Amino acid sequence: MSKMMKWIVGGAAIVVTAIVVVIVAISPSNDTGDVAARFGVATARAAEPMGHIGTGPAAEAMEKAGNSGKYVLALFYREDDEQTAAARDMIEAARKKISRKSEAVEINVTDPTEKDVVNKFGVSRSPLPLVLMLAPNGAIMTGAPASRLDEDKLAEAVGTKSSEQVIKALQQKNMVALCMQNRKTKENADAMSGVKEFMKDPKFGPTTAVVTIDPSDPDEAKFLSKLSLDANSGIATTALLAPPGAVIGTFEGAVTMEKLVASVEAAAKPKSGGCCPPGSGKTCGPTGGTSAPRTSSVINPSQPIQPKVQISRTPPPSEATPATKENDPATKKQGK
Repeated sequence: MSKMMKWIVGGAAIVVTAIVVVIVAISPSNDTGDVAARFGVATARAAEPMGHIGTGPAAEAMEKAGNSGKYVLALFYREDDEQTAAARDMIEAARKKISRKSEAVEINVTDPTEKDVVNKFGVSRSPLPLVLMLAPNGAIMTGAPASRLDEDKLAEAVGTKSSEQVIKALQQKNMVALCMQNRKTKENADAMSGVKEFMKDPKFGPTTAVVTIDPSDPDEAKFLSKLSLDANSGIATTALLAPPGAVIGTFEGAVTMEKLVASVEAAAKPKSGGCCPPGSGKTCGPTGGTSAPRTSSVINPSQPIQPKVQISRTPPPSEATPATKENDPATKKQGK
């Protein structure tokens, strides 16, 4: 893995870990409580079923539901008290509002037979009762202490096939090349050509998932809107996302390998003055200077996604600017 890709994955790990710690450490200052939980293995494909979670009644029930194409609403609790009963009622109310098939699974974190699923999602020290909603492929669509959720929030977290694949890949610390096209969109082959070259590169291919999305599918309209993608443009569009959920490049029509790589390199550049210099007494990371790109999480699809890069269009060969000039800092400065 190249140094640049190690940086991106490492930076994502810092952000994901920080979000998980907020839940595990029971931080009262956090209002969202969303869980960017650790799920799956790095080599799993975004479209595959949930896969093996572990042994125990809950793990087996979750795997069976995922393999049957069902959503899982998992309730983690320690005591079967009034709060747990209220969370149980909320889940059942949400299931009635969810159009997708679903199963409710309950896990007592003190039950030794459930240790695999408790360890898998790292909820042993979370504020309980806690609810996680998993898509059939294992993507965590939302998760928070039950006191911060309601039936409407759970229902709104249900995604589409494409959003589930995107979220799963990002949670596995992979980048995503989201290809918006169908039979009616123009320049499909030219748009996909650059993606294919990008995937062949050993520095990017192994850590990137390709997800296609049909702009004419009404079910995908909400997700496309959050990505600021125009479903009515009539032109194939490619969006490149990096974990934990930043849109680092959006391209209409033809896209080249060079432009995709440039988006990754731009996202990897230090922001806000870069990392703190040695001996400064400051810590590089979310609380100090950091070279990690500012991102907007797509782990919960009910939250908006803010693209980092304006939509660009690859000009025809006759108008294209030589790559040497396009990437030259002096040229960019003059263009501003």
